[in-house]
Amino acid sequence: MKKIWVAVFALIFASFLNVNAAECTENCVAKIGDTKYSTIMDAINAVPGDGQEVVIDVLRDSDTEVGIMVKQNLNKNFVVNLNNHTVQFSIPLVGSTGTESQNIHIEKGNTATFKNGTLKTDPSARMFIQNYCDLTLEDVTIDTTNAPYKELYSVSNNNGTVKIIGNTNIYSNAYAFDMCWAPNKGYPNGTQITVDTTGTIKGVIQLDVWGKFTTPIKSTLTILNMNHEGTFDIDERLASQLEIKGGTYSEAVDVNLLPETSVAVEDDGKYVIQPNKTYAEEEMGVYFESEEALNHDYELEITEIEKDNLPNIAELIKLEEKFNKEKDATILSLYDLTMYNENSIVELTGKFTITLPFDKTQKFDTYKVIYINEDGEIVEVIDPTIEDNKIVFETTHLSAYGVVGYNNPPSQRVTDNNSNNPKTADKIMLYVLLAVLSASTGYLVFKKTKKRI
Repeated sequence: MKKIWVAVFALIFASFLNVNAAECTENCVAKIGDTKYSTIMDAINAVPGDGQEVVIDVLRDSDTEVGIMVKQNLNKNFVVNLNNHTVQFSIPLVGSTGTESQNIHIEKGNTATFKNGTLKTDPSARMFIQNYCDLTLEDVTIDTTNAPYKELYSVSNNNGTVKIIGNTNIYSNAYAFDMCWAPNKGYPNGTQITVDTTGTIKGVIQLDVWGKFTTPIKSTLTILNMNHEGTFDIDERLASQLEIKGGTYSEAVDVNLLPETSVAVEDDGKYVIQPNKTYAEEEMGVYFESEEALNHDYELEITEIEKDNLPNIAELIKLEEKFNKEKDATILSLYDLTMYNENSIVELTGKFTITLPFDKTQKFDTYKVIYINEDGEIVEVIDPTIEDNKIVFETTHLSAYGVVGYNNPPSQRVTDNNSNNPKTADKIMLYVLLAVLSASTGYLVFKKTKKRI
């Protein structure tokens, strides 16, 4: 029993000596509380494995920092606060056995944050940060531009939750960072990366597969904001795992990589991702706006049906039950609005605001909007509003819309403001209207590239 206690005491004493041996008295680089260390790695070694966050403060610039190596499942949780200092790494390099080619290598089962300063790679490195842990880069600059290796990764992510936030910059002549899906390499949970930085990401952003490809894919990359100077290198099997919601890009962004709610707008040679909350088109006084984002490939076609080419339209309008008592009901304008995806008509659902012009020289007591379906039937009479001499109304579908004006009977000119339910046209009206529309000439067709505001 005595020998066991002696052995335990020896181990405790040895551990105490090892910790104290890492402590520093001069030219110290880092500290935890009041205890100083010669290197950041020495300070990380002193972080207990209890999962509690420990702040490591960097005390000065360093140009000979040794590599950082943290083995898996040590449950270390540390924040390296650079305090606006620059740390230049040097040899020896670190990494898994046989692949010691990195300056920073942190395995899964740990949590790490680097913030408020600059980290520079050793020129001989082939990868700066090999990451498998929960990693946060906040207000930090990662600079690997002094490394000549053409396939160098500044930050390679295979596992864990990764946050690139604040005003973080990554400067690379090769790969800025990657999202690597490696389920059969011991990382079946993948890596979930969020980029939300006001800084610059210079270099290639890669989505790649390491080892055997399997589904479901758990690795994701969500970009909320960044200034990207470079290109994307995407394995097509991972394209669906990328979501771009914001940022500025030096190269045109594939619209297929954008959600319906975003659109890339060219601005001074760059492409800015903006919310696509509305889709708007305006031509010939017709204004169409969708309250929801529409597919980027959609295109609106506006066709004006000239009322002068439809001399009998007023008589046809009277066949509609709503207007059969209004002897002076007059069609003031008529337009067809159709949405296309390439050559196919798109049946839209949603909420749309449409503004139609009309003949302002004719004064009427009341104005209505008629909705004509593809069969030429008046299937709805809409109560619009008049804004700046324009007719404005809301609808949930596209077709032909016209403005009808009429005067109320004397007994109703003050009090008749009631709305009406949709009505179905008399079949006679349908046949005549279809004949008139098919025989009319002078249609004006305008196909414009959609505008988003």
